[in-house]
Parts: sequence; structure tokens; C-alpha cells
Amino acid sequence: EIYKVNYPRIRINALKLLRPNLYGGLRYWMDDFDIREVKEDGILDSQSITGKNGGFLSGVGIVLNYDNRDNIFFPTKGTFVEFVSFSNGSYLGSDFNFTKFTLDASKYFSKKNQVLALNFYSEFTGGTAPFNQLALLGGTKKMRGYIEGRLRDNHQVIFQSEYRFPIYKKRFRGVIFGAFGQVANEFSDFNINQLKYTYGAGLRILINEKERIHIRLDAGFGKETSGYYITIGEAF
Repeated sequence: EIYKVNYPRIRINALKLLRPNLYGGLRYWMDDFDIREVKEDGILDSQSITGKNGGFLSGVGIVLNYDNRDNIFFPTKGTFVEFVSFSNGSYLGSDFNFTKFTLDASKYFSKKNQVLALNFYSEFTGGTAPFNQLALLGGTKKMRGYIEGRLRDNHQVIFQSEYRFPIYKKRFRGVIFGAFGQVANEFSDFNINQLKYTYGAGLRILINEKERIHIRLDAGFGKETSGYYITIGEAF
């Protein structure tokens, strides 16, 4: 359901090169979530949902990432892996106490100006997180075709693949993608029979040749769901 919210937001990552291609450091995130309007008699209005009245979020975490991609905006080869251990608590002024662990890993293969990109993303939440900080399935980058947060829970696992190929000179490229994933309340709730899937295609228009930055147009589809996206930069 739709709800209206105002919030200031701060996102800070401070990483240091530890050895070739390996970075480590700290993350600080802050939100002051002010929910202004909810659907009358809807879930947020009628049920006991953690965070339904908004609240202040303040958390700090440890970040490690390995990155040897040839380009961060449109990689054609290399590997990116990021692990984050992140905690929100009253000791930082947060109204909620919960911990998150995320792993985001991508691998790229190229041959004759064609690219195969693979991505694995997992997110695990412990404690009591507000509904807007649960693992959210969907959006412009993960499981395109689902509205971001249409499915949400404590834990999430997603696998995505994308084939990128030239259409006309350097300016226009096409993509075909597919993904499957699931959210779950407990580890034991993950079940292959409950997997969700999406698939789709898109167009890339080069706007900065030096940095390989593209406008991204995607159409994603799943069972009884679809989504259309116009943005800048790749999904992963």
C-alpha cells in the first residue's frame, strides 16, 4: 500500500585501501522517518507494525569490499564483492535495535564486445527492524519487475544474470536479464517452491564514452507483476 513520508537522510562510507583491490572501513547511516499519511484501514493504519509511526534510525557498521572491475559504471570483466555488518541501536540514538548482514557479489565475463554479468545478493536481519528497514525485494536494481518493497521480510536471497550486447556502434546496446529470489522470516522458511522470478530486456544509450555511462531503459516481468525503468547506470 502507498504511504507518505518525509525524512532527512545521511549516508557516509569511509573506506581505506588495505591491499590491492581490497578496501575496508566504516559506514554510518541516519534516517529520521516521519510518516505523514497512511491508507485508511490499511495495514499501517489497522495492524501492529514495527515502525508504523516512523522513528529515528542511526546505525554504524563495518564494510569490506574487493573490487578489480575494469570500470565501475559499465564493467566488462572483473569481480566486485562487498560484505557489510551493520548495527542500529539506542547507543547511537536509534529508536530501534537491529543488526544487518549483507553480501553483494558480482562477476563479469566479456567476449567480442559482449558481456555476461552475474550477481548474488543476500541480506539477513536480526533484532526488531521497522518495516521500512526490512530486506526489500524489487526495485530498479534487484528483481526488476517487482515494486521495491512489495515483498519484504527479515531475510532475502537473490540471484541475477544479464547478457549485454552491442546493437549499433558504441552508442546503443541491448540487454536480456533474468532473476530469482525470495524473502523469509526465518532461515528455515526459505523454500525453493516459494522462489519468485523476473525476466526482461532493455536498451542502453551511451552518454559518456570516457566513463562508459549509459542511460538505462528496462522492462521487467514476473508472475502477475511488471515494471518499467528509466535511470542512469547499470543494475549491477
